[in-house]
Amino acid sequence: MQKRIAAIHDLSCFGKCSLSVVLPVISAMGLECVALPTALLPGHFAALKGVEVTALTAQMETTAALWVENGLTFDAVFSGYLAEPAQCAVVAQLTRQTCPQGPLVVDPAMADKGRLYHGYGPDHVAAMGRLCAMADVIVPNLTESYLLLGETPRLEGLDRAEAERLLRSLGKLGARQVVLTGVSLEPGLLGAALWDGVKMEICQAPAVPGQYNGAGDLFAAVLTTALTCGASLFEAARLATDFTAHTVAATASNPLHRPYGLDFELCLPWLMERWGQDSIGRSAKLDLCSRG
Repeated sequence: MQKRIAAIHDLSCFGKCSLSVVLPVISAMGLECVALPTALLPGHFAALKGVEVTALTAQMETTAALWVENGLTFDAVFSGYLAEPAQCAVVAQLTRQTCPQGPLVVDPAMADKGRLYHGYGPDHVAAMGRLCAMADVIVPNLTESYLLLGETPRLEGLDRAEAERLLRSLGKLGARQVVLTGVSLEPGLLGAALWDGVKMEICQAPAVPGQYNGAGDLFAAVLTTALTCGASLFEAARLATDFTAHTVAATASNPLHRPYGLDFELCLPWLMERWGQDSIGRSAKLDLCSRG
């Protein structure tokens, strides 16, 4: 049967991030994506002014209960932006009830550039920490990593020793594997540092100057899908890094690019071709075709 991923994230109606990015990427890689919106936004904050967040906690609880009642199960659960601390518990319970074999991949989308997102406080950090502790894989950025560890965020001077310290410390919180995003250990390169429970590995690609909203969602969606199909942590992160870098470069070179998101739609054929060339991607598609 076609593998199925529950994508738990916000829905920003205008702009390219969260579910509007995650759903098409998972689908392009051949898996079924079942969306559970955590919040409704007219657009993401970089796309529109005056955006207000409408939390959908009650709707999440009702939907999750109905899924369980109807026997719905998932091959993986991916969670991103959670609007309230209570939503962390909803994700945890849904995972236990519908995806006991995992993986649960958690992107603790709550902070960046040294500070928490608007409206978040220590209670949200604590709730996210509890969710990360039960995850199979967590995908924090630098700011989120320090906050999860109860440390003051440090944005400069990251070297291999500090990256490994962060990864080891985050692993001790409970997650089996850690992917630290936004890592630059060499001039002109940007990517991720990985911890598989034993060793650190680095995935980097040429960096493109500028701010590109939704890049983290692209990365996490590819990573989660590849892991669900049996890729190793390094294989999944390598593909996610390469696709994100390819999309950012293509967006930067487009003179008609609109500055509220990535031109990822035009890059999906690249992802599909690369995924089809990968032995794991081929196996996933052949398995789907043989059973379909």
